[in-house]
Amino acid sequence: MSAVSSSKQIKFGTDGWRGIIADDFTFANVRKVTRAIARYLETAYSQDRPVLISYDTRFLADQFAQTAAEVLADLGWTVKIVDRDCPTPVIAYNARHLNSAGALMFTASHNPAPYCGIKYIPDYAGPATTEITDVIVANIEGASDAPASGKNTDKISIFDPKPDYLEFIYSLLDVERIRRANLKVKYDALYSTSRGYLDEVLNYCGCETESFHTYRDVLFGGGMPEPKGEQLTELVEAVKRSGADIGLATDGDSDRFGIVDEQGNMLTPNTVLLLLARHLVKNKGKSGAIVRTVATTHLLDHFAAKYGLPAYETAVGFKYVGEKMRETSVLIGGEESGGLSVIGHIPEKDGVLADMLVVEAIA
Repeated sequence: MSAVSSSKQIKFGTDGWRGIIADDFTFANVRKVTRAIARYLETAYSQDRPVLISYDTRFLADQFAQTAAEVLADLGWTVKIVDRDCPTPVIAYNARHLNSAGALMFTASHNPAPYCGIKYIPDYAGPATTEITDVIVANIEGASDAPASGKNTDKISIFDPKPDYLEFIYSLLDVERIRRANLKVKYDALYSTSRGYLDEVLNYCGCETESFHTYRDVLFGGGMPEPKGEQLTELVEAVKRSGADIGLATDGDSDRFGIVDEQGNMLTPNTVLLLLARHLVKNKGKSGAIVRTVATTHLLDHFAAKYGLPAYETAVGFKYVGEKMRETSVLIGGEESGGLSVIGHIPEKDGVLADMLVVEAIA
């Protein structure tokens, strides 16, 4: 076995395994990790449940996804692969909605262009627990990196995950309230998977929307697919120049949000979490626990105390927030790096919903 495909280089962090394309993130290692995931699936699900596969806009991400699909089909699994690059929260929602055996998502999120990654999303629609990823990592040792035989390709089909997800998102929003506000919105897709999703939701909600960077660029315009700092310079200027009510962005796989206010100020994720916690309680009449990571603003605890809500602190990583969301009724759970989810939604961070909840809050 070559050094490149050595399993010693494959480690799962809080959000899956990431590596540099053609260095450690290779087709051989993708086949190895996919077989390791399949060994876990055999212990947790029956093969009458499909495995979903999705990918972001990165170089070769679609081909890595196809390779994984062929390996799983080879092993007898029915595979449904998305018809185009797709946000992580969208495939996570569909993993639950379609009663699947979970989903494989090929993404390196906000990492630089040379990176790709893979993570397994169980059928509960949130990040895999440490217990699950520990099993997968243990399975990597001894897993084959050989090409699939090519049999059972009839078990692979293409599907569109968008309609069911959008219908669900609309059920979480006060669409009529947003429509009445006639908001002017600037949206920077940052070449991400949110293009064709966030802009469609904005249009459906009656917002006057100008969108840019709504095409695939595997180099992300020479920058980072991260909705903060210098990556939002163009969005800030567009909001200032046009007098827009708000500017929106997401990261590469659309699980993190970026917000620019009407004066061109970038709102920190901590600020947005507080704003939305208040919006959910005061405007939407919701209640539930407040969950934050240890690195996230402790002002959320003060907010919880003011409104008599329980508050919980977790370790860094949304997987721990997601675990708490599965254990108890959570009003809002989030992290300072720009990820959040809310009551009624899946236990996975969602940049599309986060952006739209801010739009709803100012409507």
